[in-house]
Amino acid sequence: MESTSLTALTEEQLTLARGATNGRSAHTVHGGHDHRLRQTLLVLAAGQGLDEHESPGEATLQVLVIITFRPEFTPPWIGRPHVLPFNLNRLAPQQRAEMIVLVTGGKALPKEIAEQIIDRTDGVPLFIEELTKSVVESGLVTVAGDRYAATGPAAPLAIPTTLHASLLARLDRLAPTREVAQIAAALGRSFSHELIRAVAQMPQLKLDDALEQLVSAELIFRRGIAPDAEYTF
Repeated sequence: MESTSLTALTEEQLTLARGATNGRSAHTVHGGHDHRLRQTLLVLAAGQGLDEHESPGEATLQVLVIITFRPEFTPPWIGRPHVLPFNLNRLAPQQRAEMIVLVTGGKALPKEIAEQIIDRTDGVPLFIEELTKSVVESGLVTVAGDRYAATGPAAPLAIPTTLHASLLARLDRLAPTREVAQIAAALGRSFSHELIRAVAQMPQLKLDDALEQLVSAELIFRRGIAPDAEYTF
């Protein structure tokens, strides 16, 4: 019997949901004799609703759906008997330290730098991830075996103090891609390869290389293969 990795399937569907105009994606997993068991995985990006959602098949098993959204979003399904709201608090200092190690691939940062990240991110997971990536890419640290070592004194101002500053700093270090990132941002949250190619006045090879760097840095996400690729921030 063929096995399916739910982790890989979830990542695949999440990528599709991020690139879809409705922010949703779904896939039905078949199992059992004659594929009589069907379980549908639904993925909603940024708290999207299920309105007009096209299910790929009627599920025969109950499914647990987990939807995340920001506090300012008011979901219409709260109050229904089958819905259980759960508030996610900011990460505690120890959890922040653990997340930093996960982002660095298991390599510990110098204590003084890790402490600055823990202190400045205020327990916000996205900020922890972006700030850690910013530090690793900045040249403040270098790989030394199974950990990172500081290349010099870690001046407080060398580490961005806000998520916005962190993202700008990462773009600055990807200097050749900055122009492409600015063009893409002007096109909107989602854009096609065909559209940005028509707008960006640069050789195709240079454009493709810049887009690839932005994808590798996880500043944008790609679905499909160029020239039919779709991108989303």
